[in-house]
Amino acid sequence: MKKAIHPSLLATLLLALLWAAPPLVALDLYSGEAPILDESEGGKANAIQAAFRDMLVKVVGVRDRANAPQLAAEVARAQDYMVSYGFREIDSQGIRARRIVVSFDRERVASMLGGHGIPVWRVGRPEVVTWVVLDEDGQRRLLRPDQDGRLLGVLREAAEARGLALVFPLMDLEDRARLDADDVWRGISPALRTATGRYGDDSLMVARLTHAGGDIWSASWTLSVDAVQEQWRHSADGLREVARDAADRAVEALAARFAPPAMAGADDGGRSEVTLRVEEIRGRRDFARVNRLLPRMGSVVEAVIQVAEPEAAVFRLVVRGGAAALREELRRSGILQPAAGGGADELRYRLSY
Repeated sequence: MKKAIHPSLLATLLLALLWAAPPLVALDLYSGEAPILDESEGGKANAIQAAFRDMLVKVVGVRDRANAPQLAAEVARAQDYMVSYGFREIDSQGIRARRIVVSFDRERVASMLGGHGIPVWRVGRPEVVTWVVLDEDGQRRLLRPDQDGRLLGVLREAAEARGLALVFPLMDLEDRARLDADDVWRGISPALRTATGRYGDDSLMVARLTHAGGDIWSASWTLSVDAVQEQWRHSADGLREVARDAADRAVEALAARFAPPAMAGADDGGRSEVTLRVEEIRGRRDFARVNRLLPRMGSVVEAVIQVAEPEAAVFRLVVRGGAAALREELRRSGILQPAAGGGADELRYRLSY
């Protein structure tokens, strides 16, 4: 017989989950920005449309979907979705450039996308723990937040512009005792995974940046999501271009796995309740892993733990698209696998190891 979790035990469990999970990275998905070259009303309207397209790419996660033909009319009336706007100036290779920054109405945008059958990839995306090694004049070193704020700021800005949540290691005494620059340069190893565990163990990226002199940069990237790796290289005139390319590739790889599938003409409604039982949970880290996964699912509107057992947990989920949509997302995640039993009223899954 299932036993409802006692309130005091629930509080202890939730505190354990929060303690075990890495700090959340706040992503402002419903804002966009673009260069503004013309201060006239027409020039501002064009820049707002460009910022709207920039925002759509972040919200949807998949660039091709954000550029779908059926959204052209929505882009043309981007000002109807606008909440506020402002300006900022950036220095790009010694040239000052003015950009418009626009905030859009999240509910109206989400409803509009749902009406076109394009689901929002909601907050709760994988946070990617990112280790960065800089090779300059043949000397390698790990980038540290307390010393390399400018370089890390460029990487963080490019990631946020694409809706990618990066977590940079503290590089404190504990991190430096576990790894050095050569360890990270060699790629993803058991030692690197162990060191990453203190920040989260779902997604991991290694960046090897080489400064070739002047403003010439090259980079080699390795992205690992649940032990599945993707690698790529890129060289460019400017670190910002290298960072933008990396953010694009990383988000597209993550979206291919975690972003909800497109819907055939469905709106954002159709919500229903689904009970999900997760088995083979063997400790606090496993609970944290499930706790991070469920809000990530694009079909999941709400997730509430109802029952906790020694090696299992039961969640009440509010989902869009019913159990079928949730099953498809869980299948593509690779983190949970179907378990024996269950039925129409309860889905049963187990953690994959």
